[in-house]
Amino acid sequence: MSTKIIQGENRLLPRSLTLADKVTPLPVAALARAEVALVQKGKVVDTFVLGTAPELRASAAAELTLEITTARSTSLAKGPVQERWTLERTDSAFLAEPGKQVDRIVLDDIEIV
Repeated sequence: MSTKIIQGENRLLPRSLTLADKVTPLPVAALARAEVALVQKGKVVDTFVLGTAPELRASAAAELTLEITTARSTSLAKGPVQERWTLERTDSAFLAEPGKQVDRIVLDDIEIV
C-alpha cells in the first residue's frame, strides 16, 4: 500500500526503525549515516541526509521523519515515487565494509496524485 500525497501538499512521513527481525528497535543514535533518496521513473529526484537536510530528522529514539515539502511535492510528476533508504550503522563484526553495516531498503512507495 502506498502513501498518497496530493501535488502541492506538505506531508510528514514518520518511519520506525527496526532491526531485521522487525521487532527490535534500531536507535537513531546507532546510525553512522541515514540517507533517503526519492526515485521516480528510475531516476533519483532528491536525496536527504540526516544532519544536513532539514527534511529528514529524528522524531523519536528509533524513528526518523521525512518531510515532503509543498515545493517538493509540486515538482514531482503524478505517479509512483519510491523512498530508498540507506542506513549505515557501526558494527565492528561486519567485514564487507569494515566497521560499518550498510542496509539499503525500499521502505515505502509514495503516490503523487
